[in-house]
Amino acid sequence: MKRKIKIALIAINLTFCSIPEKHTTGQIKLEGLWFCVYPDSTYAEVYFTDSVYCYYNEDLFFRIFGYNIEGDSLEVLDSSFEHKFKFEFLDSLNLTITSVNQAISYKKINDTVFSAHDWTEYLKGNSDLRWRYRQYFYARKQDEMEIRLKGN
Repeated sequence: MKRKIKIALIAINLTFCSIPEKHTTGQIKLEGLWFCVYPDSTYAEVYFTDSVYCYYNEDLFFRIFGYNIEGDSLEVLDSSFEHKFKFEFLDSLNLTITSVNQAISYKKINDTVFSAHDWTEYLKGNSDLRWRYRQYFYARKQDEMEIRLKGN
């Protein structure tokens, strides 16, 4: 059950990374790359486009999901997920995604490494870009964990 909730939250993370202008709240856009750290310290990232999100975590779990946005809810277009997720933008760089009774905070990443074209090719399965992404993923994870250790 915990794994299903974690996968669902990952799917939500992916959903909020790259939503086009039609998926906005006011002036805040969901599209792009976002990260979160789960209560068990698992680091994950989600990239959103106008119709899909890509979820990746440190356990090498990688998945692409379709989604729909209606109001403040995200519906995953995958029969293995039966939940809708609620999201709340705190500002343009921070949002909270709630599923069942767990809220996870996400922060937007200023992605200066991958271009929009790179992301398109990555989502199509380009293995060179997936390898490059994995390297940057672990570098960002390490940076975030160091920041968290200094903060405690």
